[in-house]
Amino acid sequence: SIVFDGNVIFNSVSFNYPNSDKIIDNLNLEINRNESIGIFGESGCGKSTFVDLLSGIIKPQEGNIIISGMNMKNININDWRKQIGIVMQDNYFKNESLKDNIALGEKDIDKEKIKKALKKANAWKLVRKIPNGINEKIYDKGMRFSGGERQKIALARALYSEPKILILDEPTTGLDETSEMEFINSIKKLLGSLTIIIISHKREVVNICDSVLLFENKRIQKF
Repeated sequence: SIVFDGNVIFNSVSFNYPNSDKIIDNLNLEINRNESIGIFGESGCGKSTFVDLLSGIIKPQEGNIIISGMNMKNININDWRKQIGIVMQDNYFKNESLKDNIALGEKDIDKEKIKKALKKANAWKLVRKIPNGINEKIYDKGMRFSGGERQKIALARALYSEPKILILDEPTTGLDETSEMEFINSIKKLLGSLTIIIISHKREVVNICDSVLLFENKRIQKF
């Protein structure tokens, strides 16, 4: 299994889907341990392709991705994905208990670990308000919770596995201003404790990061 020290290097990486122009062209980028990077740009500019490359869902046609000194081509992708927590714009919830949704697929759920993840995600207050706490059933795939509450639960799920990298892909889309601010404040508290990559088309969301990269015309430039 991979011993990940937090460093990822994109070395002259290019990618295109079949019969399409390059979405990412000759990308060189170094991500350091516990750094936070904001990725900013219009829809369709390659932000999500970048996430898919980083998580190993797709492989570069040209160039290499180096993880802790090892070429991604030579590592076990499942091992690598265990190091990554992801919060999407729309997150999938099962009609099971809150704890089952946070510890997805785990048989022996560590309740202390659940509590810790919920606290880190700023969601513990929410759990204390519901009758059965972490044993409460999520009906209608979480629709009983507001958009902001669902994002906090999704963040707790991403943190439960104690990842080394947290990827937030358009995490505040569809949230009202108050919920967005609350979510951004939850992320601010995590800065510096793990590597965080925030992808958004909203400047105020990525501005909390150490550095912001603009995706434009298949290239990335520092903002």
